[in-house]
Amino acid sequence: MQRSKIKSEQNPKRLSWAKHQKRWFGKWHLYVGIIAGAIVAFVGVIGSILVFQDEIDRGLKKN
Repeated sequence: MQRSKIKSEQNPKRLSWAKHQKRWFGKWHLYVGIIAGAIVAFVGVIGSILVFQDEIDRGLKKN
């Protein structure tokens, strides 16, 4: 455990790059997840509408 601490202390540039990469990957992961989630939700809503199209039509046309 002490070896890894010594290595990171010897090379602070590498440590700062690791922090930058972690922040960048976190943001990238967040945005890709939000976009993918929106696409999946959109496909789910459209699929539900297509599956229940007849029931939706009957429910809306009842007068």
